[in-house]
Amino acid sequence: MRQVRLGAKGPAVSALGLGCMAMSGAYGAVPSEESTAALMRAVELGLTLFDTGDFYGAGSNEELLGEVLAQRREEIVLATKTGVRRAARGMVPDGTPDYLRRACDSSLSRLRTDRLDVYYLARLDPDVPVEDSVGAMSELVAAGKVRHIGLSEVSAATIRRAHAVHPLAAVQSEYSLWERHVENAVQQAVAGIADSHGASAAQVALAWVLSRGDGVVPLAGSSRPAHVENSAAAVDLVLTEADLARIDEVVPAEGAHGARYPEPAMRLIDAG
Repeated sequence: MRQVRLGAKGPAVSALGLGCMAMSGAYGAVPSEESTAALMRAVELGLTLFDTGDFYGAGSNEELLGEVLAQRREEIVLATKTGVRRAARGMVPDGTPDYLRRACDSSLSRLRTDRLDVYYLARLDPDVPVEDSVGAMSELVAAGKVRHIGLSEVSAATIRRAHAVHPLAAVQSEYSLWERHVENAVQQAVAGIADSHGASAAQVALAWVLSRGDGVVPLAGSSRPAHVENSAAAVDLVLTEADLARIDEVVPAEGAHGARYPEPAMRLIDAG
């Protein structure tokens, strides 16, 4: 598996990472043995970046990774997210330094490890200056509990403010050919490109993200070994200039309509 580096001084990771949220019931129940098999198959295929969050399955996703990947710990780059907690009114951001410190210790326990390779602030807390949140995460780096830090779903202005406090290794945002709506014309065009390469439409979508540059590492969410294999093969799929032009034609940058999350979740995103 081809390797890329996160940030200027971040860790080297596989060109494709595995997003593990689906393994904890985000899209329906998944047998634990199937998720276990998917994780191990990802390791076998050379994937080294595994992405989770302390709010995925109320911590159960981290527990799953901790149990399955404990014996392969030195082979992988383990990334998790925090800064969002469950409350009576739903998921709310919490970027207070005290919460982040406690959340880190809890994640370390669930993941059965002594350090987090990449620790993300999942959402910006509007009531806490990002400098305070990143400052607390910087303390975790100094303590040896975290190697690198990142942000998720934030604006360029927030990135600059945070980076001035502590270097960021990565910024995680949704980035794909489509976000919510898939029109029949788009399906046909992507299917045609896939057929010309003997690939699947999903592989074309991942190859498009990979084509955006070496600093872009897609996280292919999956909970089944066969899906992991299909995604991993996208790393070797090289789209031609004609393919990319056709994709730009049927999926223009301004072509998506509608919010990509329900309104309560959209309010947690720092759009700048």
